[in-house]
Amino acid sequence: MQAGNIRWFRRESRGRIYSALAVVVLALLCFPASSSADLYDDTPLLNVGGDSHLLGQAVDLEVDLDHLDQAGDTERLVVTVPSGYAVNLVHPVGADIGSAAVETVPTGGGNPRLFLGTLVAMDPAAYAASASAQACSPGAHAALWQMQMSSGTTTLSIPIAVDPSSGAYTLAMCFDDEHAQNLEIATVFFDADLVFGNPSAAGRYVFSALVTPFASDGTASTAAAFELHAVEDLPQTLSAVARYNQSTKAFTVRGTLRANGAARAGINVHVYAGRTRDPKEVGVAVTQSNGSYVFTKRLATAPTYAVGSVNHYWRVGCVGASTAPAGCASQTIDGTSSPLIKVPVIRAPKKKR
Repeated sequence: MQAGNIRWFRRESRGRIYSALAVVVLALLCFPASSSADLYDDTPLLNVGGDSHLLGQAVDLEVDLDHLDQAGDTERLVVTVPSGYAVNLVHPVGADIGSAAVETVPTGGGNPRLFLGTLVAMDPAAYAASASAQACSPGAHAALWQMQMSSGTTTLSIPIAVDPSSGAYTLAMCFDDEHAQNLEIATVFFDADLVFGNPSAAGRYVFSALVTPFASDGTASTAAAFELHAVEDLPQTLSAVARYNQSTKAFTVRGTLRANGAARAGINVHVYAGRTRDPKEVGVAVTQSNGSYVFTKRLATAPTYAVGSVNHYWRVGCVGASTAPAGCASQTIDGTSSPLIKVPVIRAPKKKR
């Protein structure tokens, strides 16, 4: 992706109870005549992130699919975790292994509804006895998970079949039960704790999602299936060194952003600062060709803590060919955060008497 072939837009993801992800838009020069906000809201996305971007580390992996309803009513979804990631498939039946959420919209339009809950290890006997689960992914599997969620008095239970595939792992789920309730899937989110481990070798790791919509007769439209990509460039680090000058009231943060052994240039670094460990955003700096950034702003009082954060970026279409019948709709690239740091204060010199 060369700078001469793209345009940049800044776009924060809609706030969610279940996800702290924020997305900055990376779009192609040639796109339909609409605003960047319209383009973002109309494009299905796969975002993947986690609490660690270092090699060989355990990671609470977040998988977040957005705007699926903009491409039709989703019947089947298969997420592929790339080769290199460690996966723990052994959990007691019923064990809580993470959080889960699904946003639905009524078939034909209407207000969205958010279902929140947990990701659990599913009983194989319950999976075998479920007609819809067997229709989705029949037989035995390496592991079985289930998203158990509720919204008011309404509950949703969505099985996930987990299987190895040429060194990678596939996570397959279907939404026929939700379709029967006249609900279309808009967003799917789950956060798997103590399940995945980051690769031990530096590189570019591409997650994918194959999305198959319903046909008009209620069956799966395989000819309309499309792909989404999410990239993790590992290891990825963002450094941050801060200071506050009491005399000038200048707050300064500087550091460097690197991923997979290279500098990331032209990237927004969001700077947060405050008196508590939950600081608020105070501004944005842009990385230079060597990945470095400098942020300076006058603040009336000295902050105690600061942190830098890089959001996801996305683009329309994918880099490289897609094997999906309807091609690849979008590709995202993950960001990272610096450690939370304490801000030293440069005291004003004492006035001589």
